[in-house]
Amino acid sequence: MTAMFCPVVIFMAISLAIGLYTYTKVRGSSKNYTVCNKAMPFIVIGTALMAQAVDGNATLGNVSMTWSTGFWTGAMIPLGLAASLFFVGRFLAAPLNKMDLLTLPEFFYRRYDRQTEALTSALTVVCCTLVIAGNLSAVAWIFSVVSGLSYGMSLAITTILIVVYTMAGGLFAAIWTDFFRFTWHSLVSSGRPRLSSGSLGSANCWRRCRWRSWTFGALRRPSMGRW
Repeated sequence: MTAMFCPVVIFMAISLAIGLYTYTKVRGSSKNYTVCNKAMPFIVIGTALMAQAVDGNATLGNVSMTWSTGFWTGAMIPLGLAASLFFVGRFLAAPLNKMDLLTLPEFFYRRYDRQTEALTSALTVVCCTLVIAGNLSAVAWIFSVVSGLSYGMSLAITTILIVVYTMAGGLFAAIWTDFFRFTWHSLVSSGRPRLSSGSLGSANCWRRCRWRSWTFGALRRPSMGRW
């Protein structure tokens, strides 16, 4: 058990409490449960969308891929997320919202047929399972490091907590916990440069945080341009 155990547990407890509280917002309505009755504030929706880029895949996974195989392998996650959010928001969100859909596969049923809807549903399940697996793996690894528990036990604990509050509040739980996490992450991240500068000195901090030598080859080979 490390010194970070208590902060991590508190953070997880707050996320669980927020998720369970959102059960009171569902009020037995399937539309509330799946799409929050399409009544969420813009700032909350926007923050939740930005939080999608700060998950386990885009942090621990991204760092690992960048270090092991180079810049562009790690860059594909933020670049892909940015491109998808832009195209969906710019070209697809408005017309899909006008159709009053509950799920994306429903669009393919209306536009084509049940077979296309079934195929799209299966692809959605597979893709979301891969994303969730990466995130659960990252959360479990962090919890195992700070708690001293085995990775398998940490995976079971964190998965149960996430499933419980997600089932309780549906999309309300997902959005409000994302809002809390991203807000907290932004506040903590904004304080890191000041803390580093205060403890190391601004000039010394800058020297430690820049590449001693850099070439375009560093974008392809992690062995070049080390810190």
